[in-house]
Amino acid sequence: MSLQEAVDQAASNGTPVTIEKDIRLDSPVTIAAGQRVEITAETNCNIFGNKNNNLTNLFVVEASGELSLTGALTLGGWNNTGSILVNHGKTTIDGNVVIEKSTLEGDNMGVIEDNGSSAELILENGTIQNHKIRGALSASIRVTEGASFTMNGGTIRDNIANTSSSDSSSPAVLLLGASTFTMNGGSICNNSGQCGTAVYLTSNAAKARFTMNSGTLSNNESRSYTPKSTPTGAVFVKYSAEFVLNNGTITGNCAYGGAGGGVAVMDELPTVEHGTAFTMNGGTISNNTASGYRCAGGGIYSCSNHVSLLGGRIENNSAYDGGGVYSEGNTEIYTTLHIQNALITGNTADQGGGLWFCPTGDAKLYMQNGAVIYGNTAASAGDDFASPEVAIGAGGNGGVTLPDYFPNGKVIQWFSDGFLYAPAGNRGTSGQGTRYNTVEYAKRVTGVQNEKKGLALKSVVSDGVSIPATGSLIITGNQASHGGGGIGANGGVVIGESTSLSHSISVKKPGIIRAMRTPSLPA
Repeated sequence: MSLQEAVDQAASNGTPVTIEKDIRLDSPVTIAAGQRVEITAETNCNIFGNKNNNLTNLFVVEASGELSLTGALTLGGWNNTGSILVNHGKTTIDGNVVIEKSTLEGDNMGVIEDNGSSAELILENGTIQNHKIRGALSASIRVTEGASFTMNGGTIRDNIANTSSSDSSSPAVLLLGASTFTMNGGSICNNSGQCGTAVYLTSNAAKARFTMNSGTLSNNESRSYTPKSTPTGAVFVKYSAEFVLNNGTITGNCAYGGAGGGVAVMDELPTVEHGTAFTMNGGTISNNTASGYRCAGGGIYSCSNHVSLLGGRIENNSAYDGGGVYSEGNTEIYTTLHIQNALITGNTADQGGGLWFCPTGDAKLYMQNGAVIYGNTAASAGDDFASPEVAIGAGGNGGVTLPDYFPNGKVIQWFSDGFLYAPAGNRGTSGQGTRYNTVEYAKRVTGVQNEKKGLALKSVVSDGVSIPATGSLIITGNQASHGGGGIGANGGVVIGESTSLSHSISVKKPGIIRAMRTPSLPA
């Protein structure tokens, strides 16, 4: 009896198909509309294609068909040229199932292709591993045309997308169009590619959505395989797409020569604004890196007006600028990042250990739902805040206004802590100003309104200052070799909410263009 015959018989009598030996398929196995089938194995058994039959797909689940893969099954892609599984219905993967070793040479392909508005893929347990993704708009798990993918457990690991088409593909999970991915557990780790090496979500129309409630994205790495294109980190949110992080951990990921080691968010500005969105309500983004000269956003890189950081921890990330977080902006593209109820402490950089703004930076810090900023360290200038003056000929700026109080109403005192100036090119360079010292030098800076000169400052807190309440945002332990250990920006940053009683710090200056090309989305 063939596997197809066994599937059809099981669908009619409701019994599982139990595999007892390895099976070579001569044609795809189809779970037809209306059929419900479980395929399982009690001992290790392989199902793979017959290499002499030039097989494309191994399994196809039609709309309203249901397939459960359980037990000790291994589905191998070493002899077929297409998908191991094409799902238009409902497929659940559980037990010790392994899906491995496909090589996808073509475009628009998934090792698991989850396709259509009625398609539902559920990973309860099992492993998706060792796939090679060589074409464009392809992935180990590709979710398209309104399909949904829910990951409650299991592992997606050791997959590779490393060709010149890799800027539009993911070695792990790719969401296209109005598709959704909900991660409630499990691990996506040790994948290698160029963009979105754990999750890549993008669309030109209806939003693709990724919601992370638990689980781990770890040790994924991004490198450039496409000329003049920027590697991005573990999660790449591009164009009409939205990522919500409620809980879970994004850790140990690296974008070599790129942006956003943990999370990169890029709208299509200045061509069109899609509203590319990232909301961080909780979870941890830690130990991620944007590695290389002038690479930005070790934890998060934001090039969108719809990024809100509201809770969780951003810690121990590193980059050249913006070790924890970076907000992009220049004379061609300008975006603003939003933060509330934050503690920014224990970060380090050469300039602006807590916050650093290049001459294009536009910062507004408000008292209400704002930030507690203290205890950061800068090697050259501005332990807690740094912003260089505008170079001669660079044009005017909106000036700097400093807050008098922290969100809890306690007094904040700003003291001069070195000096910055902006030479040709408008990047902040440390001057010869004296650093803050409680014994020898403590120059209080007060009454700052629309100041156009460079500022390098240390905040000294009064008694009774407390960290924000549980559930707020903690930015700590991040490091930048140049500017902004906690937060760096040549774009906008708004911290807190503006009210008639708010005391704010406001910076807006013209300056350089940071060269950053986003990968193009093929039509």
